[in-house]
Amino acid sequence: MGAVASPNVSGPDRVVHGYLAHDEHVVWDERPDLRSWMLEQVLDVVVMVVVAVIAILAPNAAVTTLASLAVVGLSAALFWRFMDRRYTRYVLTDRRVIRVSGVLRRDHEWISWVKVTDVSVKRSFVDRLVGTATIRIQSANEMSGFAAMTDVPQPAAFAQTIATLVTKARGG
Repeated sequence: MGAVASPNVSGPDRVVHGYLAHDEHVVWDERPDLRSWMLEQVLDVVVMVVVAVIAILAPNAAVTTLASLAVVGLSAALFWRFMDRRYTRYVLTDRRVIRVSGVLRRDHEWISWVKVTDVSVKRSFVDRLVGTATIRIQSANEMSGFAAMTDVPQPAAFAQTIATLVTKARGG
């Protein structure tokens, strides 16, 4: 049973609050770090700039038109990925871990703390540069398919909070 979102909560926060049970308490509510995302988009931005230069310098109107359409398409794709990232949330409550993502199509995944079996933290070179990590939570049910939480800021504190909540849920 979802809780009614308060009137002063909007956008992605309203989405998360809609998935909470009435007496469920949020311990941690985090969104993926945008610095990692921006680094991942560098190649697309470089391609967009090159295509824009081609559009400006092309002597042929057809090439200019095609290059301009490509810039618009790349810009739209970049904006869509940004909005998808903006609407992604990793929420730790007193009962479960929740991952909510998506703008038009909404994905809502969760695992109860008592069912968590393993937690792994992976940090690539870029993750270490910007202070993030990918955290994967496994459950006893291999079919659950809980997606990895990528670009999590403060990964050590986030993982420690997960460990504390799992221990508490199991009565430890």
